[in-house]
Amino acid sequence: YAALRRALHSDLTLLTDSYFVQGPIGVSSIPLSVRLENASSQPLVWSANVVSNSNWIALEMVGTQLVSGTTYYGAPSFLQIILSPAQLPAGEHNGSVRFLAISSNGDQISRELRIRMLVNPDSQQVTVNGVAPTSLLLPADGDTPLQTMTYLPLIVTEAGTTTFLPL
Repeated sequence: YAALRRALHSDLTLLTDSYFVQGPIGVSSIPLSVRLENASSQPLVWSANVVSNSNWIALEMVGTQLVSGTTYYGAPSFLQIILSPAQLPAGEHNGSVRFLAISSNGDQISRELRIRMLVNPDSQQVTVNGVAPTSLLLPADGDTPLQTMTYLPLIVTEAGTTTFLPL
């Protein structure tokens, strides 16, 4: 398979192309993890930027609108998207993040991640694609007592399994 991976042109794959997030009014921030993959062993440098007029969407940290990274087979990239809906009025809000790259054969690659945020005054908790965050009690390191960490789902595919990544 190594020869095949070297022969493949690099390509950018998002494991999901949309998120539906629902939450109550006043939630300060909601982190989403996005996994980017490249089936080729040839490195692919990508960039991501918020393309919609959505000041409630940031990349990696609040206020950041453009980030970049590199991915190749066996080394996926993870991007943290932070939603800040605290000042949004009740109702539906739409935004998007665009990913750009140049493949190893020179083709331009463009992918878009759509985010639909429903600020719902009747909602009691945040859900991402219909799944609520999960709190797990995990051992930290050898010198630290158990700690609780909250996980949001990373949706792999609509029909696939759900993997949890830390907030």
